[in-house]
Amino acid sequence: MRALVIEDDEMTNQLFVEALGDCGYEACGVISAEDAVRLWSEGGFHLVTLDVGLPGASGLEFCRWLRLQDGGEDAFVMAITGHDEPEDLRVILDAGADDYLPKPTSMDLLLVRLAIADKQLTDRLERRRAEALSQHSVQCFQALQDLCSDAVLTIDREEDRILTVNPSVGRLLGWAHDQLPRRRAEAVFPEWDRIKQAPESVTRTRAMMYDGSLVSVDLRAQGLWFAEVNAVLCVFSPSIEDDGDAS
Repeated sequence: MRALVIEDDEMTNQLFVEALGDCGYEACGVISAEDAVRLWSEGGFHLVTLDVGLPGASGLEFCRWLRLQDGGEDAFVMAITGHDEPEDLRVILDAGADDYLPKPTSMDLLLVRLAIADKQLTDRLERRRAEALSQHSVQCFQALQDLCSDAVLTIDREEDRILTVNPSVGRLLGWAHDQLPRRRAEAVFPEWDRIKQAPESVTRTRAMMYDGSLVSVDLRAQGLWFAEVNAVLCVFSPSIEDDGDAS
């Protein structure tokens, strides 16, 4: 992982760079926020240590700028400060710092805080990877849904809200493709409470058209975990025999 040291005292800067290198980081140092902006723009960093009281733009100004950049919200920022009053520390954390170190800083304390930062960074990166994998799974699942000739919905069983919709739903019920996601499940299935109690089932029920009328459909419901959500996959088509009764 890459680390950036922003410290105008060159001796302290070098000590931090060496300490980070000993901890396994690919570390480099700059002496101003302006230099840090330039380096960040050339390629992001996982960990940033910054002196709050930099000449020119302050460390807190850089921190606020960083949090607005692509990938900047994921960096672990450790602020180095000579102020230890609660209000001063609140301002530092409000600017976007994850942690702080008092000045003067001992190497032993720095190493302890770096171990904490490393654990949080690892957890943060794993969470981002899981989110990216989940999003990829959602996209693949949606692509498969879109190929299905039957109408397909996935519904969050806990929140009772529609997650995904394929184009066949619109063709069957008259809804636009983007009108149903996040709507309540009852917007399509008035008998949703009954359906979700038996997610491994085939049944005949009613589906709501866009104009408010009801159509009889044959529904196959299947429970599944979808993007870490306890969901129900609903596949349905017009009933072959619409006898006016929904079971």
